[in-house]
Formats: sequence, structure tokens, C-alpha cells
Amino acid sequence: MSELSIASVLGTSMPRIKVIAVGASDVGAPEIYAEIIRKDYGELIGFEPDPEAYNRLIERIRQGDGSSNVLYLPMAVGDGSESTLYLTNSGMTSFLFRPNYHLLEKFHDLAELYQVVSETLTGLLWILKAVS
Repeated sequence: MSELSIASVLGTSMPRIKVIAVGASDVGAPEIYAEIIRKDYGELIGFEPDPEAYNRLIERIRQGDGSSNVLYLPMAVGDGSESTLYLTNSGMTSFLFRPNYHLLEKFHDLAELYQVVSETLTGLLWILKAVS
């Protein structure tokens, strides 16, 4: 039995899908869009301003676990200016805004995931229109 998918239904009319991942860090599980990229139905542009997380993504591509239709950029999405990136102990909670510990402490163990371990300047890309 053949696989039923949107691509098998649309055939050559299947549009290319452009996936934009803001904060593209590898979280250890397949992303929801992984099949789209793996089956070459579209392209991925990932933004990852955390230098360590960005380097892990690039290394994964170099080791053949990537795709020719994947592009990672070492920057955040914002207003085009330089800004401070607050790198946290859990990585995936790094942010352009300083964590609000007063609020985070109201939730069980949430503040522990937002402990700032370093600050760095990062370039911000201002996205004005859809990527073509």
C-alpha cells in the first residue's frame, strides 16, 4: 500500500514549503517540520543566536545529518539593531529580554531554567517580507 500524503495527492502541483525556525536549537527530538525537510518538500531557514547551539547545528550538517535545503543563520530576529542576548543555563530559554524572575518564581521550577550564565551582543535580522 502506498503512502497517502499531501504530496501524493497534489503531485507536481505541490508548492515548496518555506519553514522559518526562530530559535532553531536542537532540542533532542525531531521538530514538527522534520518530515517536510527530509522528504524535500521545502526548505528550512533557522535562526539560532546562541553560538554553541548554532555550532552544534552546523556540525550536524557537516556530519551528513543535514540537508542541502537547510540554512542556519547565527542571529536573532528583531528590529535590525545590535542587542544583548541573555544566554541561560538551559540554552533553549535564552532570550533577548532579561528574565523576569519575579514572574518566573510564581511557577514551579520555571525560574531555574532561566538562570543567565552569560550575556553577549548579537546582530538582529529585521524580516520585512516573506523569504523568497
